[in-house]
Amino acid sequence: NISVINRGIDTEYFNQPLDVGKRDNILKTHQIDTAKKIILFPARITSWKGQLKFIDVIKKIDTQNILVIFAGDTKNKSYTKLVRDKINQNNLGGVCKILGRVNQDEMRSLYQIADLSVSFPLRAEGFGRTVSESLYSKTPVLAFDYGGVKNQLENLSEIFEVKPQDYQALPAKIEKLLSLSEDQKKEALDGAQLVIENNFSKINMVNQYLKLYESIKS
Repeated sequence: NISVINRGIDTEYFNQPLDVGKRDNILKTHQIDTAKKIILFPARITSWKGQLKFIDVIKKIDTQNILVIFAGDTKNKSYTKLVRDKINQNNLGGVCKILGRVNQDEMRSLYQIADLSVSFPLRAEGFGRTVSESLYSKTPVLAFDYGGVKNQLENLSEIFEVKPQDYQALPAKIEKLLSLSEDQKKEALDGAQLVIENNFSKINMVNQYLKLYESIKS
C-alpha cells in the first residue's frame, strides 16, 4: 500500500495574535504604501522561482495603483542582478520592491497586508508552502496548478489557480483578483482555513505519520 502524507504549515503560529508593532516596522523600513494594491511574490530570488517571467506579466497590467513585493533570499547575486536590471529597464522601479530575506514574523506581516500572493515556479514544487500560508492568512492567491500546489487548491475556488506556464492568462486573472470586493474575497476564501487545518497543517502531518507508524507496528 502507498500512503500519501502532505507537508504542513505551522497553523499554531499563524493563529497567534499579530504583532502590530512588527508589522508597522516593516512597512516603515521598506516604505510600503498600503494605499496601493499589493502583490506579494514570496520566494527566494532564484531562476526557477520565475521572477523574471513575472516581470513580463507586470508590464501588461495597469500598475498605476500597484506595488509588487519580492520577498525572499537574495544569495543568488547574479540572478538577483538580472531581476533588478529587468525592473529598471522596464521603468518599474516605482512598482517593484526587492526586500531580500525576511524572517518569519516579517513574512507573516507581508501576508497580512498583501491583496494577492502569487506562486509561479517554472517547475512543479513538492509542496509550495507559501500558498497555504497565504490562504491561512486570508490572503487570496494565484498559483500555477501543478505539483503540491495543485493538491492544496483542488478543494478551493478555481479563481486561485491558473494553468502552468499560461502567462497570457495571468494579467486578466490578476486584475480580477485585485478587483474583488471584501464580500467576494470572503466568499472565495470561505472554508480555506479549515481545508488547510485538516490537510496541510504540521499537526495533521505529524498525526498522519503516527497513524502510519502504528499501522506498520500492528
